[in-house]
Amino acid sequence: MTACTVTPDGRRVVSASWDGTLKVWDVESGACLFTQYANAAYTAFIATATAIVAGDASGAIWFLDVPLLREYPSSGFPLDTSSSRPST
Repeated sequence: MTACTVTPDGRRVVSASWDGTLKVWDVESGACLFTQYANAAYTAFIATATAIVAGDASGAIWFLDVPLLREYPSSGFPLDTSSSRPST
């Protein structure tokens, strides 16, 4: 892991790694809720209440709108745990 931060509401942790992954974790359960893949290691990022802005070692800047960072009622928000890879 190269870096991590807690979202402003304290419900999620966002981690970056040398393997090119950026992950969103649920603090309460410890479950990985989202994985974003880059072609190079993430080197810096910031998480807001609704999005992640990240830079990778290749110089790319990623602007990720991540619905999992938002507050949702506990009455059944469907989690999308699918992963995505950028096109090369």
